[in-house]
Order: sequence, then C-alpha cells, then structure tokens
Amino acid sequence: SEMLRELDRNTVKYMVDDMREKIEKQEAELVEKDTVIAERDAVIAEKDTMIAEKDTMIAEKDAEIKRLREMLQDKPKA
Repeated sequence: SEMLRELDRNTVKYMVDDMREKIEKQEAELVEKDTVIAERDAVIAEKDTMIAEKDTMIAEKDAEIKRLREMLQDKPKA
C-alpha cells in the first residue's frame, strides 16, 4: 500500500514536471512569436512613414503643377 502511494506520488510528480516543461516551452514560443510580430510591426511602421512622405511629395508636386498651369493660363499670348 505504501509502495503504491509512493508510485502514485512519483507519477503525479512526473505529470506535473511534464506539464511544467510543456508550459515553459509554449511560453518561450510565445515570446519568440511576439518578438517576430514586433519586428514586423516596426517594418510596417517604417513603410507607413515612407508612404506618408511620398504622399506629401506628391501633394507638393500636384500643387506646383496647378500653380504652373495657372501661370500658363494667365500669361497673355504673343
């Protein structure tokens, strides 16, 4: 009977240790995935900044084109 109790305790300890190991492994995987996601988010943010800068440049060029067209329309024909 005592031997069975000891066997049961050892089995429970083994199961707990196994579960703990699985949990630690999953936590490590989650940390790794979070790191990858953070890196991708940084790349996306950088690309968003580049797009915003290009949008600004396009808007400035559009304004310049509009100004030049108006100058051409206002210029008297020779």
